[in-house]
Amino acid sequence: FIEDLKRPDLYIDYDDLEVVIMVANSLKHRIGPISGSPIYLLPWQIWHFMNLFALKYNDKHEDPELHGLRKYKKAFSFLARGNGKSQMAAIITICMLFLNEDGSPLCTSSAATREQASIVFEDIKHQIQTGSKSIKKRFKVMARHIEYKPTKGRIMATSSVAKNLDCKSILCGILEEIHSHPDSTVHDVIESSQGSGTAEPLLYMITTAGTDVFSYCRQVYDYCCELMDGIKKNDRYFVHIFEADENRSADDPIAWEQASPSYGH
Repeated sequence: FIEDLKRPDLYIDYDDLEVVIMVANSLKHRIGPISGSPIYLLPWQIWHFMNLFALKYNDKHEDPELHGLRKYKKAFSFLARGNGKSQMAAIITICMLFLNEDGSPLCTSSAATREQASIVFEDIKHQIQTGSKSIKKRFKVMARHIEYKPTKGRIMATSSVAKNLDCKSILCGILEEIHSHPDSTVHDVIESSQGSGTAEPLLYMITTAGTDVFSYCRQVYDYCCELMDGIKKNDRYFVHIFEADENRSADDPIAWEQASPSYGH
């Protein structure tokens, strides 16, 4: 990110960032002792959303087709349980619709099982149903999908049966708990559906750690580590990994803070 700030072809769109923060503040926590209270983003969450929504290419970028567009179209977020993963995915989905001008956009919540996919979907439903009047009036919540009235958009949950995603143009694809995905099938279908039909799609993968060192999630994790280390290059792939240093013990409070950015809040 520090290097991005030095680049002459990038800028931060503070207007879009303000929209994201205002949307989040219009929503409410779903679970825990603060259930029902407004969502106030933590500094790390604001930084996370700033990268996703506000970091954009300007007219100094070599590709004129990217001028004014968001830098990232794919993201991998890796953090411990209890840090509001599903809530963040819900905020991202809602904001993608708010900031989109294309007609009939589709947002999906996908996981290895329909039950897991429904977790994010139910979180989105809750955020809308308990949100401010400005939020509620833009959506129509149905049993199996949610309609976004201004652009005739739709939010729906899907399982690992990826065939029902074929031939659809997906604006925002949320892949929940990547460590549970047996392979890249759902990822590949969503990514291929974002090749046309929308100028600023987002494929957002969010997960906790798994135990299978040969899993698809491990492949994604290893690739993302190579991106952060500069071994590989992908200018449009955002990586945010929270994990403890290898030399720290599991009972070290510093390790807890490193793996859990919301620790203590």
